[in-house]
Amino acid sequence: MQIVLRHFATSRGSILHAFDAWLNQCAMSSRPPDEHNSVPLAVEMARINSARSGDEDAFRQLFEHYQPTISKQMRRSSRDRVLVENLVHDVFVEAFMSLENFKGRSPFEHWLRKLAVRVG
Repeated sequence: MQIVLRHFATSRGSILHAFDAWLNQCAMSSRPPDEHNSVPLAVEMARINSARSGDEDAFRQLFEHYQPTISKQMRRSSRDRVLVENLVHDVFVEAFMSLENFKGRSPFEHWLRKLAVRVG
């Protein structure tokens, strides 16, 4: 699931390398989704704002909550488990890099799904 992002500058690349390792660790420990577990909008926005400020735990919580949804979406285009994992990884790297672009005019899940369409 490791992706090398060579097109980024060296300093940004080292940040992405550390993020990449951390995201892989989250993927290995993510829990199965609870279908009835919806996060209140205020809690979700607090997590998004914390993640924007560099709070790794907040981004991990977003990842754990939305990873099953994005995985399911990616499995529609490929049955290759490794490819799906790589695509999901790429979606969350893109989300991490683009969090400041999320305006909150639509649900965060919709924004992630749009990223998934572009990545996939």
